[in-house]
Amino acid sequence: MNKNQDPNADQTPQRIYARKLVVISSGAISTALVLQRSGVGDATLLTKLGIDVVVNLPSVGSEYQDHGMCLFPFYVPKDTETCNSILTPEPGYMEAAQTQFKGGKGFLTSNFSDAGSKIRPTPDELKELGPAFNQYWKERFESAPDKPAVIQVIFNGFFGPPFLVPEGLRLILCANFLGYPMSRGHVYISSADPYAPPNFRSGLIEEQADVEFDSSVDHFLREVARRMPSYRGEPASLHPKFPEGSVAGCVRLDEPPPKEQDNLVYTPEDDKVLEDFIRQSAEATPHSPFYRSTHWLDGRKERVAFDKITARITKLCYGLDRNHVDPIEVTKKVIAGVYAGVTTVELDNLASETAAYLTTKHPDYAILAARIAISNLHKETKKNFSAVIEDLYNYVNPKNGRAAGMISKETYEIVQENAAALDSAMIYERDFHYNFFGFKTLERSYLLRINGRVAERPQHMLMRVSVGIHGRNIERVVETYNLMSERYFTHASPTLFNAGTPHPQLSSCFLVAMKDDSIDGIYDTLKTCAMISKTAGGIGLHIHNIRATGSYIAGTNGYSNGIVPMLRAYDATARYVDQGGNKRPGAFAIYLEPWHSDVFEFLDLRKNHGKEEVRARDLFYALWIPDLFMQRVEEDGDWTLFCPNEAPGLADVHGAAFVELYTKYEKEGRARKTIKAQKLWYAILDAQIETGGPFMLYKDAANAKSNQQNLGTIKSSNLCTEIIEYSAPDEVAVCNLASIALPTFIVNDPTAPHGKRYDFKKLHEVAKVITNNLNTIIDVNYYPVPEARNSNMRHRPIGIGVQGLADAFMCLKMSFESPEARELNLLIFETIYHAAVEASAELAEAQGAYSTFQGSPASQGKLQFDLWGVTPSGLWEWEDLKAKVIRTGLRNSLLVAPMPTASTSQILGFNECFEPYTSNIYTRRVLAGEFQVVCPWLLRDLVSLGLWDDDMKNMIIASGGSIQNIGGIPDNIKAIYKTVWEISQKTVLNLAADRGAYICQSQSLNIHLQSPNARQLTSMHFYGWKKGLKTGMYYLRTRPAAQAIQFTVDQSVIKQANAAKKAAAAAPVKPEAQAEPAVSSLAAASNVSLAPTSTDPTVTPTIANLRNLSLADSGAPSPAISTAAVNGSSLSLAVTSSAGTPSVAETAPTTLSADESVSTPSTEVPAQIDPEYAAALERQRQRELEQAKLYCSIENKEACEMCSG
Repeated sequence: MNKNQDPNADQTPQRIYARKLVVISSGAISTALVLQRSGVGDATLLTKLGIDVVVNLPSVGSEYQDHGMCLFPFYVPKDTETCNSILTPEPGYMEAAQTQFKGGKGFLTSNFSDAGSKIRPTPDELKELGPAFNQYWKERFESAPDKPAVIQVIFNGFFGPPFLVPEGLRLILCANFLGYPMSRGHVYISSADPYAPPNFRSGLIEEQADVEFDSSVDHFLREVARRMPSYRGEPASLHPKFPEGSVAGCVRLDEPPPKEQDNLVYTPEDDKVLEDFIRQSAEATPHSPFYRSTHWLDGRKERVAFDKITARITKLCYGLDRNHVDPIEVTKKVIAGVYAGVTTVELDNLASETAAYLTTKHPDYAILAARIAISNLHKETKKNFSAVIEDLYNYVNPKNGRAAGMISKETYEIVQENAAALDSAMIYERDFHYNFFGFKTLERSYLLRINGRVAERPQHMLMRVSVGIHGRNIERVVETYNLMSERYFTHASPTLFNAGTPHPQLSSCFLVAMKDDSIDGIYDTLKTCAMISKTAGGIGLHIHNIRATGSYIAGTNGYSNGIVPMLRAYDATARYVDQGGNKRPGAFAIYLEPWHSDVFEFLDLRKNHGKEEVRARDLFYALWIPDLFMQRVEEDGDWTLFCPNEAPGLADVHGAAFVELYTKYEKEGRARKTIKAQKLWYAILDAQIETGGPFMLYKDAANAKSNQQNLGTIKSSNLCTEIIEYSAPDEVAVCNLASIALPTFIVNDPTAPHGKRYDFKKLHEVAKVITNNLNTIIDVNYYPVPEARNSNMRHRPIGIGVQGLADAFMCLKMSFESPEARELNLLIFETIYHAAVEASAELAEAQGAYSTFQGSPASQGKLQFDLWGVTPSGLWEWEDLKAKVIRTGLRNSLLVAPMPTASTSQILGFNECFEPYTSNIYTRRVLAGEFQVVCPWLLRDLVSLGLWDDDMKNMIIASGGSIQNIGGIPDNIKAIYKTVWEISQKTVLNLAADRGAYICQSQSLNIHLQSPNARQLTSMHFYGWKKGLKTGMYYLRTRPAAQAIQFTVDQSVIKQANAAKKAAAAAPVKPEAQAEPAVSSLAAASNVSLAPTSTDPTVTPTIANLRNLSLADSGAPSPAISTAAVNGSSLSLAVTSSAGTPSVAETAPTTLSADESVSTPSTEVPAQIDPEYAAALERQRQRELEQAKLYCSIENKEACEMCSG
């Protein structure tokens, strides 16, 4: 008994005696192995292995011979009865086949072989064959007229994987079996251990004689097939790829072939292709215990075979564009990387990485790469979900021998109790829907591991998450699993990390209040942040109440060092306590109102230069800006800075109450300092240009439009600026997140433009499921601190976001700047909000409203769009829903919060949240390396237009990811695939404001400016503020002034691209070409028009009137800023207006992301106007001087010792 199969089997050797000669055969392979282990074989080999030689017989195992086989499938009519009706099987067919079998008829009585022929070449045919076969013919066949050289068989069906057969079509197989091939292999033992793998080489069709003859009989087989009445052509993916124009190429027929036709005439090039195909695709006849030898498999060492790798990759190419995805190209690169002792896992990794590198040829290579990697994972992991959960639950730490289960007891028990239902619900084929980069993201951070090895499959993770949320409600478990596995939505990273585990901390966002302006308060708050970060939570912390530098400390009779040293302690904690054990770095965002007298030091904390002791670069910074500050900047007024210890309560009020208290303190003389508001404004802009921050959030809009305004003043947002919730010393605000994959809801519709439309009904259905899920998470969640449980149970907020809005636009052939895209954007978010409100009201009806519902705007019938003063489109019915909300309440205080989706969008393979693509060609970094990726929608369009090749790829790289200046690309394609750097940021802000009316929290809104300056940024910020945005800016994203040298691109291509850019810059601006949109008919059916109707007011020449400026779309001419002038201490801008100046509504500049026509504060403030500004300039000069000294010391250390700088 094999000890590898049964470790308890009796291994005692036994001897059997026979009275007469007994011949024992163990088959073609094992007989030789038995003889060699018994001492019969090559004496040299046996002695080397320590086996006593009984008979020196070198030929044992040396002449292994097998019938090489080549299979060729052919199409037959769709109504042809083939064995695939049984193999698949078709519904009801098996019963009919069994009835036929009882009468001795039908497929079950046969081996599916319809015809067979034994063939020997004629003398004329021998003349056409090569010399190698003729020599072998004379030796082996000429004197033996009964020996067939080949056996040809026609099988009525296709025995390959079903996914290789196009839906609705039928195939038959024609096969050539070489009867007595010349090729030989060998089979030798590799060890005295009877269980050690053998040294085996099949030798299939290696000799030229076999290749020559097989090629000839393949010609004959093709001619036989072409004359069959049922012949309808060949599947190109399973036949040789003959040169273009060859008569031997594959065909497809709709009718029977002509009865009379000439034989195909093969050229030498055709024969070369056919011979290569034979060598690569030949198989062993399936009557041997071994097929082609391959590589390491289950510990056995076998020979790597080109054809086996190709066959494995080919099986994973189903549904891909085989005109552009070539398995052989992948195999060639894999073979080149093979080394002695390579394992199957390493081969699969190499194959998947090779396919990933080919993604720039076609996006389907990314899918193929994922399938190879996932197929490899499937080999390495258990299939049954319940078995995997059992392994994870029973895990024991090998270092200390202690139980260290990764699954909670409750989850384990639920899974085991419902093992049959859950195991049967799993659909592992859906694992193959991820692309390579999505799968690698899952593998790196999300799938649970045992002793460093991945134990979960993606489907296991999704089911674990579903069980972790819904527990014993198996119906809900399966519903959630199916929607996630079909990629309709995904829960946020902490939920994917921790659901079903002993500490199911499933929340993403925590908003923390500084408990008190004291050592106890500061360090209690720091511990709270550490505990949250430990369990993968991102943190928003407001510090408005911390006293400023120089404030008196009564307890010690000392003076405060301000916020900077305190924040350095928080900075160190963020580095030390990462999120979930190195899964993600710890991340804290610090919020401060701009009246705090330490605000200038706050703005410098993340800058790259300056003394280290006044920097905290691993924190993120945000300003919580009252409207009064924006008004003072606009008016070029004064701004007063206070210490919260000396002017208390400013953070606790908003709107008119804030203005009243702030001006009261100004009048009472409590100011630390009074400055020009624009001076602080420029410091903010300077920090943003250098570091991308601070984030900009508008305190009054966030409070006035919040459904939590009845709780008190909201004092901060979260790490990513999309969560607006009330926090206090005894309440840590919490939010659980999930994001909807918007492109998944695009469905085929022959009546719609481009054959596609958006399925709002399904979107509504899924959004309701997500609302139920997130509400359930509140109850099952593990809370790292009690204040978080207190807040979440009282107010029950959730956050539904999106990903892939840009992908949806591209799929529907909409330009990001088109009116149709603006309409779709609005309808999507109106649908999500309506679904969430409806689901939350239904939950409230069943479970009760959240405890602080009364007094909220919703309790008065005011929903988010009412707080914005916006009328819904009419797509959904709102009045009855409002009445229900007033009657039953809501289960959740807040519902919609589009988050960045930085990680989860990579998993599902879409662009982040609602952002445009930053480039049409970019780099994806995973542990396996860096891979170039082309925007998949663009790539498919260019491929379909016949424009995609290496030259086009290099032109896009040389153009910095843009296609706008590349000749030959149609204008409508250029309009669709503008990058974010070519899209007016006014458009981005308009879309944000449009959807803002249906976002009851806020949105992570990034601003992209290629080369930002103060004028552009001011225009952007004031436009967003006047539009009523709660989050004015998350990050400011910029591009480097100079690109890295592109060594991989031909320099002539780069020169060509640069010339095109210059020509485009010099050319007059023309109205952009709009792509023909694929507009949903739902909006039209609702008689809703979303075209802008407002007009721009006249822009006056002074910055004081900036507050009156509206940037709504208009055909009115825009002013053009010409010069900056100084008038006393007030700053004004001389503005000229010309009818010839095109407005923003008519043209969108390709590199400018702001509305350039907006009057803004000048950055060129003369030093003599403001001594403090002069001091700032001097500090800047000193920094530049220090930097110059540093460079000097690096270049020439000895000379620098004498250098004064």
